[in-house]
Amino acid sequence: MLQFYFLSILTNAAAGALLSADYFGRRLARLAWLSAHPGSRRLKLTCGAAALIVGACTIFWPAGSGVPVIGDLVPSIAGLAMGVALLFEVFRQDALFPSEPAPAPARAGLDWRSMIGIAGLAVAILHFFLPERPFL
Repeated sequence: MLQFYFLSILTNAAAGALLSADYFGRRLARLAWLSAHPGSRRLKLTCGAAALIVGACTIFWPAGSGVPVIGDLVPSIAGLAMGVALLFEVFRQDALFPSEPAPAPARAGLDWRSMIGIAGLAVAILHFFLPERPFL
């Protein structure tokens, strides 16, 4: 279905941008607002749930005429992985007690969030330009 194709691209790009916001925020000042946004918890929760749901749906409904079960396999797996990563991050923040400060992560280089986010952005771009490939 064409709707899931565009939703897959949109959610993969948005989830990838949220996950890699810290990495790109250090390099481009225009993207720093993603990690410092006051409603970032709600934004991450919404985007993570959307990426997870769309990733699960695009496994069974491919963008074009293809094999139904492995229709958009790579974008589906990327959406599922980024959705789980975003939801894990949101629920991990909820698990901390309000009196305890959040541990400061060491982000000198690429961490796992940034790697998943950059891969998700790359998958979204490739999926946009190559819509009817069986595995992409």
